[in-house]
Amino acid sequence: MAGLSCEPANGVGFKLLRPGSSVPLATTLLANAIAWRQGGDVAVITPALQGGFATSVVARLALGPCGRHNNGPYTVYWEGNDRDEAQAIIAGLDLPADAPAAVVCAALRAIPRNGPMRATLSWVENQVHACGRANFTRAEIEAVIARQVSLRRQHGGGASHQLTAMTVQQAKNREFEGVVVIWPYQVGGDAEHKRRLLYNAITRAKRWCNVIVQSQNILAAAPFA
Repeated sequence: MAGLSCEPANGVGFKLLRPGSSVPLATTLLANAIAWRQGGDVAVITPALQGGFATSVVARLALGPCGRHNNGPYTVYWEGNDRDEAQAIIAGLDLPADAPAAVVCAALRAIPRNGPMRATLSWVENQVHACGRANFTRAEIEAVIARQVSLRRQHGGGASHQLTAMTVQQAKNREFEGVVVIWPYQVGGDAEHKRRLLYNAITRAKRWCNVIVQSQNILAAAPFA
């Protein structure tokens, strides 16, 4: 962590961009970073959602072209937590409170086959063939889906979108071709905690990382000073 005790220096693959003190300016900086990427997935990572700066920037990015280069619009998908993702899948599940195995399998196959759904279907089929199960409750299937979503996230699985936004916590143990860190005013914790947050954010990048801070004043304090 000693390397973060002073202001990070621009270099190959890393840029600390001029402060995006307003949402429109920060959005332009983000749009330029995305436009100039050389393929691969990009993650927008923020240490804190308080104050709404990062969410406002990402939302504005989808509205239209930005800045004099007219880059954009870009749709960046915010990652939810395990519960949000599981509920989104379950919402599309056409299944009664209690159903035969064949009906359950048909309902699961009718939903787009992402990782958790494939694992849930495999679990049901195994229960039928190995345990002789004939019926399943909806509550049971919902619990399996939620468990499979959680397991996938624990093993580093995530959304398949090329452009995603998330917190530092959600980005742990994952890597992306490019990372844009949006650092707002409202970041809690002491200096060491902030340095760890910044370190964890920028080291998610495999090829390049840009950091956008909300204000020039932020650069005079930890983790940048």
